Amino acid sequence: MTNELIEAIEEFEKLKGIPKEMIISSLEDAIRIAYKKKFPNSGDIFVNINKETGEIKIFRRAKVVESAHSVKEISIKEAKNIKDNAQIDETIDVEILPDKLGFVAMQVAKQILVQKIVSLERDVIYDEFKDKIGKVLTGKVSRIIGSNIYVKLEKGEGRIPQGLRIPNEEYYVGKELKVYVLDVLKTSRGPDIILSRIDANLLKYLLQREIPEINDGIVEIKGIVREPGKRAKVAVHSYKSDVDPVGACIGTKGVRITNISKELSDEKIDIIRWSDNPKEYIKYALSPAKISRVEIFDKKAVVYLPADQIPLAIGKEGINVKLASKLTGYSIELK
Repeated sequence: MTNELIEAIEEFEKLKGIPKEMIISSLEDAIRIAYKKKFPNSGDIFVNINKETGEIKIFRRAKVVESAHSVKEISIKEAKNIKDNAQIDETIDVEILPDKLGFVAMQVAKQILVQKIVSLERDVIYDEFKDKIGKVLTGKVSRIIGSNIYVKLEKGEGRIPQGLRIPNEEYYVGKELKVYVLDVLKTSRGPDIILSRIDANLLKYLLQREIPEINDGIVEIKGIVREPGKRAKVAVHSYKSDVDPVGACIGTKGVRITNISKELSDEKIDIIRWSDNPKEYIKYALSPAKISRVEIFDKKAVVYLPADQIPLAIGKEGINVKLASKLTGYSIELK
């Protein structure tokens, strides 16, 4: 029976990912609480479960005295039956037979253990996911409740709140998604794993995965801004003169950037060349519009361009100039 207990604990460890030592500690605590409920005046009780054999032992801590008058004490005569060289004022552990616990108390212990295991499982999931904040994971939509999209991950389940969804993106149970882990919160119902589909770091991850030159450090991403589901701008720089950073990101016939766009619900992605010259950088950021010249006053840029280029510079619903401003850090006025 005792070996079966260890086997069951080890199987549970594999199933739930909770370390064996934590399960045993919880079981010891559950038995201790159950014993104290059945015998409230039993003194200082603790439980030990042998990690190899599964043998359960219950002990009462007692102070050695000449003549015992409470459960917190043991007479020197009885103490010497347990330990030959027992001394007055010494504290020794007195074993209590486990069968004194009884069936009802064991049922109580089982209930307590279940509660503790649920709590442990939540703690394990929290600890695992708090280390994944800032990372991108793959999951599948498991359920849709109200404005929340729940995503089943390898371990645990996260949710995408409405404000972190790509506008107009279609979600359905079973759909596979790449998600950015924004935060992990501790709640009474377990860890609340907050996922995002609109974070710039999600696009950064997809670029690194799809484009070897970025992954290898030949091309560096210098800036990313997004209007989720509509448009994004990515500034890139090459550390090799013979590598075109824009061409490397777009790929032959645009295949690389198209694959990334599909992952983000067909979000249009502009790849532009980065420059440490603000005027040049602003010109690149406003592409596809052709710019005549740029004048800079503190953090404001006045951009001169032909009249027929202004609609291109502004973009649909003003998105192009808005993203260019966010990317470069300059307030942009078109003239």
